[in-house]
Amino acid sequence: MNGYGRFSPRATTTRRGKADGDNPINSIATQKSLIQGWLGAHGMPLLSDDQFLVDEFTSARLIPLNERPAGKQLSDRIAGGDRAVIATALDRLFRNTIDGLTILDEWQGLGVSLYLTNGVVLDLGTASGRLTATMLLGVAQFECQLTAERTSQSHLTRQAQGYRVSARLPYGRAIDPEDHKRTIVCKHESDNIDSIVDMHHGGSGFREIARRLNSSETSCRGNKWHHGTIKAILQRAHGV
Repeated sequence: MNGYGRFSPRATTTRRGKADGDNPINSIATQKSLIQGWLGAHGMPLLSDDQFLVDEFTSARLIPLNERPAGKQLSDRIAGGDRAVIATALDRLFRNTIDGLTILDEWQGLGVSLYLTNGVVLDLGTASGRLTATMLLGVAQFECQLTAERTSQSHLTRQAQGYRVSARLPYGRAIDPEDHKRTIVCKHESDNIDSIVDMHHGGSGFREIARRLNSSETSCRGNKWHHGTIKAILQRAHGV
């Protein structure tokens, strides 16, 4: 039996006192406690420290199970003959529907038993069990994508209102000397943005614009211009 726990990134507290990231109830300590309690209640041996694999500050939405350090360990142990996995919920293992279904299919073929302490029972050998897994994985992926969209929109809104939302300021903005939490227009960068927009309207592509700026010895904050930077600036300016 192998236990698996994962805690998502950005688990910090915002200035409004709200958790920005995973719910504190998903802390590794809580997951361990729930798993050991479930095993004890079902008359099964408790896990040793070596049997409990942990991926901390790891996004299941961005990183497939087999590419996470502890997730790879889990896969290696299954390949080596282990045939039981326990977690508090399916979204601790997977936040991507395709990744989840692919690995669950592999586990089913190997005869791996998956136990979830939240009460969900998955029997992938039945149509209803596979439907349940697909729905749970879909919801887990949807929740992640929705949170990412809301966070991005919130940052864009605050950015538009002149607030700093990251250490790196968007091109065209500078720190307000009277309030370091806010930004103001940077005149010379704003002029460069106008030139970039004009060149793009004139038919120049991202690489051509970067080449022309570099040829004119107009630097991008001391660095050379790259087509990716041009694209990002145009997207912010006009949603190119």
